[in-house]
Amino acid sequence: MVSEERFLLFVRALALLFFLYASLSITLRSVTALLILLVAFYATGKSDKSKVSNPFLRSKESDLDADLKSSYQKKIADFVFYDPEMSEVLDHFSPAQQQTQCIFSKTAKLWGAQPWDTTLTFEDNVRRSIPMFIKFTVIGKSLGLDGFLFELPAANYGKDPTTFGQGVHRLLKNLSDADPAGVHCMNKSYIDGRGWYFEFDRESMFITTFSPFYPSSHSRYSFEAPGCYVLFQPEHSFAAHNIEPDTPHTNWEHPVTIRDKIRVAYKKNGREYLIRDTVYYPTSHDIVKPLGINDEPVQWWKGEKQE
Repeated sequence: MVSEERFLLFVRALALLFFLYASLSITLRSVTALLILLVAFYATGKSDKSKVSNPFLRSKESDLDADLKSSYQKKIADFVFYDPEMSEVLDHFSPAQQQTQCIFSKTAKLWGAQPWDTTLTFEDNVRRSIPMFIKFTVIGKSLGLDGFLFELPAANYGKDPTTFGQGVHRLLKNLSDADPAGVHCMNKSYIDGRGWYFEFDRESMFITTFSPFYPSSHSRYSFEAPGCYVLFQPEHSFAAHNIEPDTPHTNWEHPVTIRDKIRVAYKKNGREYLIRDTVYYPTSHDIVKPLGINDEPVQWWKGEKQE
């Protein structure tokens, strides 16, 4: 492009010099030189004009027709977004949401991920819901949302706590890798220690999981819901429902606080869960529960390497 412009400039300059040399007197030669000059400027000017008029070189998105822009914007939006309140995942999870002993569960405002597509890879399935998960973290507090629900296929991850833990690790790792804030909490070396919590886009979240292999006497019993579920609950949801800070103490006979009432309800329905004698423990130990209330924690954070 640069060499062509230089060549055209050289042609113009050469024609101009020839005209000046020949035009000292009006002769046949000077007239010829004038014609050559005019032709040179016309030819090179026409070439430049054709480049400028090329629509591919000067078109801008702002110049496009409004209907055309609206058309492709809608197609992109439809590909990326969906209605998370109408997700099939929420329908699948409904038996657990409506029957669990959590006193806020029935009225909780949840968003659901995209339904699992068996023709896609694990990573691609997670990736389909990341834009909506980001939207959830940005506007969830303003909308009073309580959680975002992912569903993993029970055929692959509903066998036992270890297998489920591998799926949970894979899900959290994919989300962590896409963290817009760049924290990447799943890359931390202390996931199994105190002080770690799941974080995405600067939003800390409490994670609860449910799966078909848990018996009806377990706090993570899924009430015959068809899949394996990972529920992300942002901290602002607990504050909105005035749930008190964690405590090792429970008033079993005369429950007063919300935590008291939840713990009593689970125990009364035969689904008592472990309440430690301290609030200083790794939160990761409660993400995927073992089958027995006093069993060793499921080491889901090790992924495929867990024992």
